Amino acid sequence: MSLVSVVLKENHITIMSDGRVTDDQMKSVDENYQKFKIISPKQFIGFAGNKEYCELIVSQIKYSEVMYNLSVISEEILEFSIENAGEAKWNFVLGGIDIDGMISAYYLNRASSKVNLFKPQGEDINYLYLHNTKEVSDKKVEEVFRKSLNKRKNNSVFEFYNAQKEFNDFIASYDPSVNKIKFKHRIRK
Repeated sequence: MSLVSVVLKENHITIMSDGRVTDDQMKSVDENYQKFKIISPKQFIGFAGNKEYCELIVSQIKYSEVMYNLSVISEEILEFSIENAGEAKWNFVLGGIDIDGMISAYYLNRASSKVNLFKPQGEDINYLYLHNTKEVSDKKVEEVFRKSLNKRKNNSVFEFYNAQKEFNDFIASYDPSVNKIKFKHRIRK
């Protein structure tokens, strides 16, 4: 499938994806595919699921020097996807500095059919990931990511990247649809 992880703190947000794309038979068709797009100087969209469907959605969001209202874009993607995606699997995260000046991430997927907002305050650290696999239980995936973050000595961008890298490598060791090639990006307030 894919793996995209996002870590947010009040003053920065990081996104990391693996690079593998597989076909319906789980055969690799691309090993160096970045699963997020920068949509403004301080915002991104990340995606996992059916490549063609995700690309259709992402292609509709053009790069802009002006910030997007991430909440509005998320709701529009959700509504369109519920009506038009059919059986295609899809997960999206829109993140960065929102129109209120705060670090935010909006997560939406086919399974829940709703938008979830992540907006850390103070010393809070929020994290989320886009991943669908049968090889590792959701509970185990969540536990590994949380432990990777909790063992870091400080909350720097570098430490977030290290936690995301460790998480990616763990999933790649179990899931043949995820590789250890990584793409990353960070946004600071």
